[in-house]
Amino acid sequence: MRVALVLALAAAACEPLPPPATPGRARPEPVAAGARDPINRRDVAWLHAEAERVMHELIGSLDDNQRSEVEGVTLSHDDFFGIVNAFAGCEGMQPAIAVTDAMLDILARLAAARAMEERFDVDATNAYMEWAAHHHAAPPDGREDPAMWNDRKKLALQRDIYDEEVGWVIGHELAHHYLGHLRCARDGGIVDDLRHVAQSLVPAFQQVDELAADAAGIDNLLATARRTGRPWRERGARLILEMFARQEHLRIEDLAYAFVMTHPLSSIRLPALRAVVAAWHLTDGNLPIIPVPRV
Repeated sequence: MRVALVLALAAAACEPLPPPATPGRARPEPVAAGARDPINRRDVAWLHAEAERVMHELIGSLDDNQRSEVEGVTLSHDDFFGIVNAFAGCEGMQPAIAVTDAMLDILARLAAARAMEERFDVDATNAYMEWAAHHHAAPPDGREDPAMWNDRKKLALQRDIYDEEVGWVIGHELAHHYLGHLRCARDGGIVDDLRHVAQSLVPAFQQVDELAADAAGIDNLLATARRTGRPWRERGARLILEMFARQEHLRIEDLAYAFVMTHPLSSIRLPALRAVVAAWHLTDGNLPIIPVPRV
């Protein structure tokens, strides 16, 4: 895998997502179908199916050796009692990854908020992140301007952003398999799961694996965008990390946000991700290789 020199670059200064370009006086172009849009409604069945579709596009961009490591991979979307997390594991000897329903719900809300912001220059993303940082419940629906909420361009944009988000999450978990962080034929182990929730820090060895999977995941996403012509970029990954950077004050007992406790700090992951993306573009998608020992 063309994994960038992520560890050497991880100390770079962290910066937030740049503000969206001001679109001037954008006029909403509402459509009747907007009220039924699956991201607006957070239709769980659609969110599942779209994640599955994106996963197969990502796998199609892997090389033969990497693809062989995730052959037959399953993607599950169990509720896990409202826990927000994603992890890689095994079902018997078959590779598996999981993204919980609660995580998909957050990705949909983030995508809709960011699309509102980019389309109409409103402070939707920060408002949602701030709410989530101080409440254990989702913000109430119906507060948005219906014309903007159901705007046709906003609906198209939020689908691209959702695909970016779920693509990076899934790409990260796929990487745990083909980078050799677990072997289903040997131990049926799990990474990124709840096994480290009882610890206040992610172990150092796991942080190395997590940063490598971050780099591999964004490489896979950008390569897939180039191969398929999708307008995907690193925006979705950065949104996720910025969102969970707001959650890092949570206590270990706050299992609803297990993602925060089972991954390195976003203050480490964000600058590393930005450095990898810069290197990806600088090398035209040919990142330097870091040997990754097999387990």
